[in-house]
Amino acid sequence: MTPTTVTVTLPFPVFNPLSPGETLDDIYGSVGKCKTLYLFHGAFADSSSWSLYSRVEEYADRHGLAVVMPNVGNSFYADLWHGPAYWTFVSEELPRFVRSVFPLSDKREDNFVAGLSMGGYGAFKLVLNKPEKFAAGISLSGVLDIVTVMRNPVHPVFDVDEYFGGFNRLDVMIAHSDAESS
Repeated sequence: MTPTTVTVTLPFPVFNPLSPGETLDDIYGSVGKCKTLYLFHGAFADSSSWSLYSRVEEYADRHGLAVVMPNVGNSFYADLWHGPAYWTFVSEELPRFVRSVFPLSDKREDNFVAGLSMGGYGAFKLVLNKPEKFAAGISLSGVLDIVTVMRNPVHPVFDVDEYFGGFNRLDVMIAHSDAESS
């Protein structure tokens, strides 16, 4: 198992210590379940990139939106051949985990996914494979043709053998994802 980080931004007032007799249910009970945006980073970035280089917290707070930003390295949001199962993490484990810890809605109409570059690929992969769970997906300058990127000599750091077990396995993985979504 490879450890990862997740940054979660909640649209709540600053947390103050509990008053005597006050419980967490007293604080969070009146809030209800939050609409949630899963926000995916691009290659050579991490889960802190959105917080450091954008105003995502301000926008999320203004619109009462929780934002979940997982860190998946340069994985293209896939279950890697020689590494962590990041696709399983973002598509199955992460939503269950954050909903068990934070007051986040599980309703389709309250859940969205977006990403930049490599994260745009992951966002579209997630919304197209799990349309029953997400109302919308946004790809910002997304790398939507992963095979072309892997064959591009400009990006030699993306080793298709190391990441996916070769082009044949990558094609099978993409076909498997397509079959799951139909």
